[in-house]
Amino acid sequence: MTTTPHPGQYALEVLDLFPSDGNSGVDLTQNVLDIDLYESIFTSSISGTVTFIDTDNFISNFPVLGQEFLKLKISTPLTDGSGKIIDFTQNPLIVYKIISQDDFGNGGKINQLRFASPELIRNYRVRVSKSYKKTPSDIVRDLMGESHIDSNKELFIEESTGVRSIICPNVHPFQFIKRLTRETMSRETRSPHYLFFENCDGYHFRTLQSFYEGSLGGNVVKKLHEGEEGAFEGQEGGSKLQHEFERILNHNIVNANDMLANITTGMLGSKIVVHDIYNKRYTTSTFNYFDSFDKNIGYKRIEGVDARDNPVYNNGEIDRFGNNVGSFPDSKLHLHPTSNVNDVFDAQHYEEREGVFRNPYSSNRINMWLQNRNSRFMELKNGVGVTAQVYGDTNMRVGDLVSMNFTNPLDDGGDKSVNGLYLISNLRHNFSQTTPTMHTTFIQGVRDSRPDSPPEGSTVEPKQIRQPAVNQVAVSFRP
Repeated sequence: MTTTPHPGQYALEVLDLFPSDGNSGVDLTQNVLDIDLYESIFTSSISGTVTFIDTDNFISNFPVLGQEFLKLKISTPLTDGSGKIIDFTQNPLIVYKIISQDDFGNGGKINQLRFASPELIRNYRVRVSKSYKKTPSDIVRDLMGESHIDSNKELFIEESTGVRSIICPNVHPFQFIKRLTRETMSRETRSPHYLFFENCDGYHFRTLQSFYEGSLGGNVVKKLHEGEEGAFEGQEGGSKLQHEFERILNHNIVNANDMLANITTGMLGSKIVVHDIYNKRYTTSTFNYFDSFDKNIGYKRIEGVDARDNPVYNNGEIDRFGNNVGSFPDSKLHLHPTSNVNDVFDAQHYEEREGVFRNPYSSNRINMWLQNRNSRFMELKNGVGVTAQVYGDTNMRVGDLVSMNFTNPLDDGGDKSVNGLYLISNLRHNFSQTTPTMHTTFIQGVRDSRPDSPPEGSTVEPKQIRQPAVNQVAVSFRP
């Protein structure tokens, strides 16, 4: 690919709409006004919209029923001569809705096609009633295979530990996979922080730690920074053009540690009561936010890439009893059943082999991971979050790590509380065909730690001062 003459340039190579009857499609590249493509680590499929001018009334003549297929291919020329291509020509998207908008004049209308991955449509068309005796990662492979979702896209699956005897109870495949993300531990890291989502590379069933460590294919860290256009002459090995590709055009701090939400959701402290129906007993465990930063636990956080993971809150005293913000396990109560022969095996399922009853299946071991997992994902949703607009880059994916510096790179300093590494949780590619044509990428970054230590000190809540009683005075309204 050749060097791009300006940031935001892109090439719309294919945009073809095909009817469901298999006839030849319609080329929309000359009619399109705008294309939006959405990715999220919290949703199971990509989606998007195509807005175009219909001057020939082909929406009615085609006709477009909401059962059409869309082939899309877009590339971004990058300065280093490389770059990924957003390519849905081999795996076309499916159009599920058409919206007719305002009249454009001269008999033309502005219409919008809404599309999603065909896997999403297939998911809602089938239900699975099936028993499994496999690892969760193998169950996901089966559900994504030709018997159910029938996806041809690449699968990024982190191998899980433990063979589960489990029933998929007549639910949609993605619904059951989402359940598995809450009950799965990594074979390599023992991490319970699984996610299931799709980006332009394929489908992912993997842990947060796999993103932080850059495993399972990629996650190149991109450095983004503020700065005025044309104010940078280039660092060593860089260029002014490269500076523009990495420049943050706009940004906004969308979350700044919602304390009330962090308390009520159990991010800071929680209690779990596990009812063991096999041994007829229950156990209680508590969780403290600061304990989850114990290096011995082994769950890496985003800043742990550089061994600089620090809590967002300080552990100073907040009241006269010496408590910190994580000292209140009653903030969130979890109630869950289990059936453990011991800490490893599940008593619900036995197998008889040669006259001997054996138990080869793994326990869910819910008391070991539930509270930590819940706290970690609440950090991502309610902790420090940033939205940023940059010049478009088809290399960027949700799940990638980016380094954000909200000062000009030539300036010394910056706000360390918001600077640092972020995980891209949501992403929108916008391809505008209006004059001038422009590709911009909107990203939402989240993180579960900070690069520096939080400010030390105590913020003891003041003791309430009881006010003296107010004397009641009887008032008569009689003349």
